[in-house]
Amino acid sequence: ELVLGSAGKTSTASGSVAFQKPGRMRWTLTDGAAQVIVADGTTLWFYEPQEHQVLKAPFQAAFRSTTPISFLTGVGRLRDDFDVTVEPGDLGRLVLRLRSRTGDGELGGLRLTVDADSYDIVGAEVTDPVGNVTRVQFSSLRRNVGLPADTFHFEVPPGVDVVEAPIGN
Repeated sequence: ELVLGSAGKTSTASGSVAFQKPGRMRWTLTDGAAQVIVADGTTLWFYEPQEHQVLKAPFQAAFRSTTPISFLTGVGRLRDDFDVTVEPGDLGRLVLRLRSRTGDGELGGLRLTVDADSYDIVGAEVTDPVGNVTRVQFSSLRRNVGLPADTFHFEVPPGVDVVEAPIGN
């Protein structure tokens, strides 16, 4: 679920996600606006089929260790980069609030919902500095499963424009 604070709009999507540390992930969203997001450890690809374009960005620029979701890709260091506090959660769940130790206002905030027995992350809420909120719920979790080698490879489809993200300082 994506809540755009500046516009007061909500959009939802569902699909699947795979992670492989360090630095690899693939999101395939099929319910709602179709999207494919692939990180191969070097490059981040953000593909929107209905727009016939893919955004290509350097992985390091998108996932610095202090970026709120960097821990999912294995580049974040929770103890080193974030202050963590526990908030009240539903029965059988813990809610962790992560605040960047850098105090960098560009990073936004992160709340994780964790299963109190398995410590699996079952939900995440990322808030950016302008108030947009992205809520993710994970279900049917499987750990340490074999993934095909091409899971984290993105091939630009024919006829799709590639837009290179500007590299900031």
